[in-house]
Amino acid sequence: MGIFKTSAREKLDASKVETLIGSEATVQGVLSLKGSLRVDGRVEGSISDAQGVVVAEGGSVKGDIAAEVVVVGGRVQGNVVATESIEVLSKGCVQGDLRTPRLIIEEGGVFNGRCVMDEDAQAPEELAPASASEARN
Repeated sequence: MGIFKTSAREKLDASKVETLIGSEATVQGVLSLKGSLRVDGRVEGSISDAQGVVVAEGGSVKGDIAAEVVVVGGRVQGNVVATESIEVLSKGCVQGDLRTPRLIIEEGGVFNGRCVMDEDAQAPEELAPASASEARN
C-alpha cells in the first residue's frame, strides 16, 4: 500500500465502525446511513449515503452500494459507486459495475463488470449497460 498515504482499510478501522450486520443476520431493504457499516452477514437491497462500507469475508451484499470508501472482502452482486476509493481484497468478489477515482484489487480478488475511474463518481444510473446500438457506435 505504498502508493497511498492511508489505505481504505486503515480509514475503516473496526473500532470506528458505527453499524454492524452480524454474521447470522440478513437485512432486506434499503439502508441509508451517514456513518460506517460493516457487513458480516447478508444484505439484500441497496446501501446508500454511507461514509464507509466494509463487506467482510463471509459477508454478502446483493444490491447497489454508494459510499465514500468501499472495501470488499466478501461478495457483492451489484453496482458500487465510491467517491474516494474501492478496494477488493484477496478473497473479495464483485459482480457488477464500479465507479470511483481510485481502485485497488489485491491478487486473488475477483471483479467482473465495467469500471469508470474519474473524480466525479456520483451517478449510479450512468453505470447502466449501454444499449446494443450504442455499443456498435
